[in-house]
Amino acid sequence: MSLLGLLVIVGVVATQVLPQFLVPKQTDTVWESITSGIQNDSVPKQTALEAFAYLYKVNLPGVTVPGGRDGGDAPTSGSGALRWVQANWTALTPDQQAVINRYTTPGPNDRIVHLDATASAPSPAIVLAVSRNLVPARAQLGGAPVDLATVEQELLADIKHIGPKLGLPPISQGSLLWKNVTLTLSQTDGGKTLLQTDAVQNLAGVYSPCNVTIWKNAWANETVASDGSVSPTLHELMTHEVIHCYQNVIWNDVSLGKVIPTWITEGTALWLAADDTGIQESMIPAMWQNGYFKPEIALSNRSYDAFGFYALLAHKGRDLWSLMVPAWKAAAASSEHSNAFIALLQGDAPDIRNNWAESYLRQSDWGDPWLAYGFGLPDAAQVVRHDAQAQPSPGWTGSLLSRSNTVLNVSSSYGEVVTISTDGLASVHDNSGNSDTAFGSERFCTIAGGCVCPKGTLEAGADMASHKLSIPLRGGIQRTVWRVALQHHRREAGRPVREAPDAAADSDEPLWTQLQHLQRRPASPHGQLLPLRLPGRGRVHASAVR
Repeated sequence: MSLLGLLVIVGVVATQVLPQFLVPKQTDTVWESITSGIQNDSVPKQTALEAFAYLYKVNLPGVTVPGGRDGGDAPTSGSGALRWVQANWTALTPDQQAVINRYTTPGPNDRIVHLDATASAPSPAIVLAVSRNLVPARAQLGGAPVDLATVEQELLADIKHIGPKLGLPPISQGSLLWKNVTLTLSQTDGGKTLLQTDAVQNLAGVYSPCNVTIWKNAWANETVASDGSVSPTLHELMTHEVIHCYQNVIWNDVSLGKVIPTWITEGTALWLAADDTGIQESMIPAMWQNGYFKPEIALSNRSYDAFGFYALLAHKGRDLWSLMVPAWKAAAASSEHSNAFIALLQGDAPDIRNNWAESYLRQSDWGDPWLAYGFGLPDAAQVVRHDAQAQPSPGWTGSLLSRSNTVLNVSSSYGEVVTISTDGLASVHDNSGNSDTAFGSERFCTIAGGCVCPKGTLEAGADMASHKLSIPLRGGIQRTVWRVALQHHRREAGRPVREAPDAAADSDEPLWTQLQHLQRRPASPHGQLLPLRLPGRGRVHASAVR
């Protein structure tokens, strides 16, 4: 029996992971448990209700929040959860709708400000309470007198800044009583959320894209800095919400905005706000470890944790600020929102496809593509390497969803020759400076003396596996199948090998370890990566993608 240490990173497209691919997982966070329900570019009703109840810390009739630990990975923006429940609105009970409406309807003491970011001297157009009476221009916030205009000017400044950076004009005031920008300082506690943004359409069909609410638990602790600005935290959070405002401008339709995949809406808002401000939201460090560094999650089933994918795109030279609006428009115009969005960003191009899975290993001494990049990425964030074992036919099998990855650690096998084949692509690294990348089928020898057929055999002198490395693959668009075949090179040479102590090793049939994967990219011609390792004979890192 040959001992292997194959660290296999695989990336593929479209089915469930089989049980033997999995190891007992660590206790998930509550947010992980909730968002695991996101499937096929959409958020089902139960997932939406659980998310809303958890983030807003509110009891929703008939909803039980899943158990788990508080991992600090939940968003402080309520925009996503609000959009999710609204997308499932007709399936909710009247009692559930009544609770949610408390967070979309201003209360009697809320302050509502209609703003115009296009005015030469930005200022509130009108400042109204729900009773429509004028309210004072100053209020007591957190025990210190805070000028309400400070918060208003922050929102206006962010709108004026972000629009042109995206290549869009600042959002205008609107007309008559139908305003495009509304700021509500609410007396309601938002639970874990601090702000939310909503697009609304009135009975007259007038669409309003930028309705921002700041919950009391956010503004009550806010103070004005010596230079008259808000805190860095509120600045970043407001920037996040303003990006949602510009998304809503692009969707230009309430119903359409509810069906755009959340990995696009929430992932881009989180990444763009962090990139613009250089300030990380509190969720980002935990999001890396508890979200992005779980590579088996398909890209289209992610939400905020798609952040890492955008970081990879940016690292590979994509100017996401100039590309984002065209990509949002492509997503809005196509029935295949994710595929259209990815195509415009060239997210399935070789420089992404050939680097994504490998980057999960974070091997700084190897350099690219075995490194991960991104704002707020903790040094401690590491991918889980799943134990696997080479077995006789049908071997070790499994599958992955589209545009996802995995890392396998293959510990042992029978046979000296390892054949890696895939209808996608494969890459390898042996931890000794040797690598082979982007191939469809290769053979590797796992023994130090080589795998040359001895004299007296039909294939005498033939090297049955010239590569002294190990194995990776990558998945592609529809379904990627890859196979790791473990064989005795002498048997292939035409002469029986000596009897082995294990009956399986005496078989006349080659011994296979077969791993099947659906590719991770529905629109990619290639697959994702595997890393592999050979204990005692060097370490192998492989990746598979289609």
